[in-house]
Amino acid sequence: MMRQPFKRCWQIVNIPINPVTLSLTMHIHFVGICGTFMAGLARIAHALGHEVSGSDAAFYPPMSHQLAEMGVTTYHGYDKDIWAAVQPDLVVVGNVCKRGMPLIESMLMHGLPYTSGAAWLGEQVLKQRHVFALAGTHGKTTTTAMLIHILYQQGIAAGYLVGGVMQGFDHSAALGESDYFVIEADEYDTAYFDKRPKFVHYAPDTLVIGNVEFDHADIYDDLQQIQRQFHYAVRLVPPQGTVIFGTGDTVDAVRAKGVWSAQIQVGETVLRQGNQLLHPDGSLLATLPDNLIGEHNYSNALHAALAAQSAGVSMTDSMAALASFKGVKRRLEALACINGITIYDDFAHHPTAIAMTLAALKKQAPNKRVISVFEPRSNTMQMGVHRDSLPAAFVDSDKTFIYRDASISWDILGGADKATHPAINSDVWATAPLIYDNIAQLLADLIDTLRPDDTVVIMSNGHFFGLHEQLISTLRDTYDSA
Repeated sequence: MMRQPFKRCWQIVNIPINPVTLSLTMHIHFVGICGTFMAGLARIAHALGHEVSGSDAAFYPPMSHQLAEMGVTTYHGYDKDIWAAVQPDLVVVGNVCKRGMPLIESMLMHGLPYTSGAAWLGEQVLKQRHVFALAGTHGKTTTTAMLIHILYQQGIAAGYLVGGVMQGFDHSAALGESDYFVIEADEYDTAYFDKRPKFVHYAPDTLVIGNVEFDHADIYDDLQQIQRQFHYAVRLVPPQGTVIFGTGDTVDAVRAKGVWSAQIQVGETVLRQGNQLLHPDGSLLATLPDNLIGEHNYSNALHAALAAQSAGVSMTDSMAALASFKGVKRRLEALACINGITIYDDFAHHPTAIAMTLAALKKQAPNKRVISVFEPRSNTMQMGVHRDSLPAAFVDSDKTFIYRDASISWDILGGADKATHPAINSDVWATAPLIYDNIAQLLADLIDTLRPDDTVVIMSNGHFFGLHEQLISTLRDTYDSA
């Protein structure tokens, strides 16, 4: 079948213009538009004056509401050839897409111009700005939100795009009015046709690499491959730029590959003792605000403040700004307190993040029981890659509930397939977790377990079947009627 491309103004007048870099307003269609990243891109495109439409498998708050506010025309599903009706000038393809999807196959058949979200942002927005890119295996969403908050508290209306919902901000993305743009720099791949990390498209001026661990086993083979990806970002920083490195051997290995810009190494140029930040000579530099919970958030705040120095914001002013930081939804977010039972939601899906979350809660209230509810939902977790380190991650959990769906082929208590992997003895767990394949039964047993003054943290990088809402609703009904 011959391609029948839709005729556009530049085709009709035969002007050889690359539609991806076209500066005139266009009709841009985003495939996968309800994800936080893609919805943020749609908002930025809308602010630039483009007509925006989009497709997704499902539409859900808060992004569905934000798209509706912008008047975006949306299409449900990827199984229809919608292009005759939509007729976009450019298709921005999300990394949820793959070959074989009818929508993608028809896009290619029609010869429509397309690009990835990261490439579109890099070409159309970031080339004109000073780019702050916040990277790392853990904490990059919170660190990005902290930097945005610092800049806005200082009257700097930076553009931004963050992969979460920031408390105190109406949206997860903005074009901004200053020369600065702050972006969460994701190491996950860009698109089905571009398997490089998203952050290689951002060409940062100020780059933060907070930490590096093995993750995303569905696309990377080992830690060394991930370290190589982070070093690609380092190679993009210009000589007048700055790279800020966190601590640890895995980060040091990235740094050792070469740095051609100014560099700041946490632990060398800034020391931290508890909530105090010190100069190398031991004198006080600044004090971390009291509203931050946990060692991981202390590190996030320090990384954000070091980055803010590139915009002329002092460490003292950054810490003063962070005193009013309200956090990010789903990052150790307090949802409710019912009859003395405090319920938190946390995105933790890697053993290190789980351990940091539970340690922070135990340190905050050492005399309270911490009850953890975990869904191993990420691709890496479901593959069993973290099976050896998972038990130790729950050392600060007084009681652990784990939902195990049918996609998990390894034994959470006893390790992976014992024929091919070394078994894990269940006594490695601080308290043997309760394993469920039924959400209703998990919820019922959890409610029976809870008592006043307990702290409950629900950890998943997905919606967890609405378990948070069900727990809160049931507890309210129970105690309101008592």
